[in-house]
Amino acid sequence: MISTMKNFKISKNSTVIFSIIAVVITSMVVSMLYMNKKADATAIDLEGRAQILNTNGYLNFTDYSANVTTSSIGCQFDGYAWSSDIGWVAFGSTDNPDGPVTCNLTTGILSGKARVINDGSIIDFNSAPYDSNVRILSSGNFIGYAWSTALGWVNFTGVSAPGISLVPPNAPQNVRIYDTSDRDLAEYSVTLRWQAPTSLDGEAFESYLVERGTNGITFVQVASTSSLGYLDTAVSTGTTYYYRIKAKYTSGTIASSEIVFQNPTGRFTTPPNLEGTPVIEAKPSSVDFSWRTDREASSYVRITQGNTFVSEQGHASLEKAHEVSVTGLKPGINYNYQLIWLDQDGNEGKSNIEEFKTADAPYISEVNISNITLSSALITWKSTSVAQTNLYYGKDTTYGTSIAESSTSGTTSHSAFLDNLETGTTYHFKIRGTDTEDNDLVSDDYSFSTLPLPLILNVTTQPITDRPAQALKINWTTNVPTSSTITYASAGGKSSEVSKSELSIAHELETGPLEDNATYTFTISGRDQFGNEAVSTLSGINTKNDTRPPVISNFIVETETGEQGDDSIKVIASWGTDEPSTSKVEFGVGAGDANLTQSSQESTALDTSHVVVVSGIEPSQAYQFRAISKDASGNIAKSTSQILVTNQKTQSIFDLITSSLSKAFGWMGKLFQ
Repeated sequence: MISTMKNFKISKNSTVIFSIIAVVITSMVVSMLYMNKKADATAIDLEGRAQILNTNGYLNFTDYSANVTTSSIGCQFDGYAWSSDIGWVAFGSTDNPDGPVTCNLTTGILSGKARVINDGSIIDFNSAPYDSNVRILSSGNFIGYAWSTALGWVNFTGVSAPGISLVPPNAPQNVRIYDTSDRDLAEYSVTLRWQAPTSLDGEAFESYLVERGTNGITFVQVASTSSLGYLDTAVSTGTTYYYRIKAKYTSGTIASSEIVFQNPTGRFTTPPNLEGTPVIEAKPSSVDFSWRTDREASSYVRITQGNTFVSEQGHASLEKAHEVSVTGLKPGINYNYQLIWLDQDGNEGKSNIEEFKTADAPYISEVNISNITLSSALITWKSTSVAQTNLYYGKDTTYGTSIAESSTSGTTSHSAFLDNLETGTTYHFKIRGTDTEDNDLVSDDYSFSTLPLPLILNVTTQPITDRPAQALKINWTTNVPTSSTITYASAGGKSSEVSKSELSIAHELETGPLEDNATYTFTISGRDQFGNEAVSTLSGINTKNDTRPPVISNFIVETETGEQGDDSIKVIASWGTDEPSTSKVEFGVGAGDANLTQSSQESTALDTSHVVVVSGIEPSQAYQFRAISKDASGNIAKSTSQILVTNQKTQSIFDLITSSLSKAFGWMGKLFQ
């Protein structure tokens, strides 16, 4: 409302807007007046302006869309007046916690306070402490002064409320109305009391006329009496009844009192009943109670410990569903409670005295450290009550750094992510916090270490001697699991690499064939699970000259007869070697190395599969054959001798070669099938 009124200072459309607001405000006022036993059947607009003496400015009730109203029923003011000096001034209860301004319909004297919206200052109509004396005359005109705490005296002469009706002195005075119903018996009634006129103006009094209506405008006479009171039993609850008392004189003069009203609801004589079973939620230092009654009542809980009173807490709000939180208790203690409720008529209800125990003091549990990296870690924990916590950490138990948990509101599951930590460093941390009941929570000291960067340690090399070419077995360890890679090359040679992707702390890799009599550089590396790489270099690793002869295997000899008329025999010798080498066959008649007097021509082609055809072999002789192979370094290998008797008929030479190769190298024979 404040912001709305400020926007209506001089707008051309403000009159229309204020008219709408005035209607809304009037409707709201009527509802509020009913609730406060005041009514306003017809709002009376105030007119004119009051003069601010110190500034010669004015408080306007007609111009600038001002909309202050009052009425002949209750005489409560509502709405806003405008001053160029101080802005909008609220006369009602809206935007005015000290309002509303009211008047006495018998004396016309104003009381109460109006509030200046802009600065919160007041215009005080009360006679004390400023001796304000504004009143309304029977003509509706205002006279007198009110004190403004911001601007001083304000002269209200010049303001009027046309159509307002004051109670004349020859009318009944000080009319009061009471609800005298019995709600338990559903017997509803209204009692009226009043005082005699203060002046009869020389006339002879005849009687009092009691009139009743339901809208505050039209009335019907319901009684005539000479007493100063009347009991009306012809009423029902749920209807607001308006009354006025008239003094009738023998001359025919009738003087009317002010209008009063009442909605008869009656009084209960017994307290509301408790419904169902109360619900209790005990916490470490507080407990929440909830219960229901069959009628509206206040809500209180009395706490005792044994025979000792501890506390009584609650509220006076009338409701059927009751909720009270009792605070200030100690954790893990047995207490007694009693629920207490009071209805609007003062009837008090109580529950039985029952026992309960507060929850144990809250604590922090399930502290877990995970996702530890080179520079970060995730810490999670739980609290036994809803709490907001902080984590304190550092390189020792003095901590020194704090971080708020990730949750911005209270919870029982907490986490904090620590980053920008130093690599391979041990950190200590402790958790502190406060739950929703201001209980302190403190954890033990915990520690963890960030991951170190991977390092390659304890590198060893070992020659592999059971291979035709030189090779090395390289072993090493790492401080954290990493993959395994070796990259190696001789001076000016081609680079080679062997690797394993599995992460491990103990590593072993074997190189491929190395060159003889060469100098190698080996680069050992590995990456951890985060991609961090460790590298170590071995330089100046020299290989030796090759002194190992080839290994001959699967040496086979077979014969084939010559063409028809040719008695000579051909021998096919085949074998394999474990490294590329030359091919030659030594042979002779008879056993023993001394008889190996002949040899085939040496094939200098280096190969691992060898076939040599020996011609000119005589039939029906016992020959001895031996394979000879020489590797690139000149290392010579000799097979064991094979004895062959040449008196057997053999296959064609092509079939014999194929058969020999198939026996020596099973895979090769398939090429000819």
